[in-house]
Amino acid sequence: MSLGGFMDIATLKRKIRKLKNLEIQIRFGNRGHADQKLVGQQLIWNSFFDLSGKREVKYPLSYLLLIDNDEYRKIADEFLAFVYRDIFESFEIPNGNYLDRTLLVKLGLPYDADINDVKKRFRQLAKQYHPDKGGDAQKFIELMQIYEGLVNGRQ
Repeated sequence: MSLGGFMDIATLKRKIRKLKNLEIQIRFGNRGHADQKLVGQQLIWNSFFDLSGKREVKYPLSYLLLIDNDEYRKIADEFLAFVYRDIFESFEIPNGNYLDRTLLVKLGLPYDADINDVKKRFRQLAKQYHPDKGGDAQKFIELMQIYEGLVNGRQ
């Protein structure tokens, strides 16, 4: 049963398992379900979710129980963006023009942001964190590192 847009634990676990099956299907097609060795390979799902509560993951079950359906959709979208990016990178396509999704999240940008979005957000945060403007010097240094990682990490 769902209360006020929040999911009960059984529904949530079912949805999270569907995401795992979707990643397996995307990566391996029908072979993934037939060959358990393929399923045992490193999946992005393993770093995002854990239904047992025994591993450190990006979105533990205890957190997912507290969010509403809209927030869950955002997390599912982020997860799928990481899956597709991982697959894209494995092909080693020359001149691929993509940005590090982890760094985009740190800037508070969506996974599909482009370099113009990065520059605009960087300017906003630089004004906020610059030490000469009364901002936090450590956060400004982190911001610079993230920006450099995004700009220099482009292919």
